[in-house]
Amino acid sequence: MNQKSPILSISCVLVALALAAPAAVAQPNSCDLQGTWVGAIDGGGGFLSSYEGRTRLSGTLDLEWIEIPATIPGVFDDAVAFTQSKGVWRRSGPRSFVYTIFNYALDSDGNVVYALKTSGTKEISEDCKVAEITACLEYFDAVGEPLFCGGCGTATASRLEIGAACSP
Repeated sequence: MNQKSPILSISCVLVALALAAPAAVAQPNSCDLQGTWVGAIDGGGGFLSSYEGRTRLSGTLDLEWIEIPATIPGVFDDAVAFTQSKGVWRRSGPRSFVYTIFNYALDSDGNVVYALKTSGTKEISEDCKVAEITACLEYFDAVGEPLFCGGCGTATASRLEIGAACSP
């Protein structure tokens, strides 16, 4: 009597699931997050962010704030600049993603005044060129103890695309 090994059967099922997972996400109306995005924050300021993917499902991101003051009058008067933000992202739907980024606010001597964690969602348009973003801020002291939740806001970002070079 020829019996199949239970380990072989389980292995076949696991391989089938692993191959099917990306296909389930790669739907006809899906977008990838990878690339560089230029953003504007509702209420002022902006950012430049770059996303890299370990897979189509998750990856890392780098974000630079533009014209966003680190000083919060009456709370963090000594903060004058932010470090570059580093973070992670994960796909939550065909055109939606969740993310968390982290950075520090520094004083004029380069000492940490506070840390900032930003978490939220990104929903990309059907043409995959515009992202609507929510962001909720959480503040920490210089040693990482939670201080307070700073509220939530929204932003819009456009995918940076290769354009024709200008000619003088």
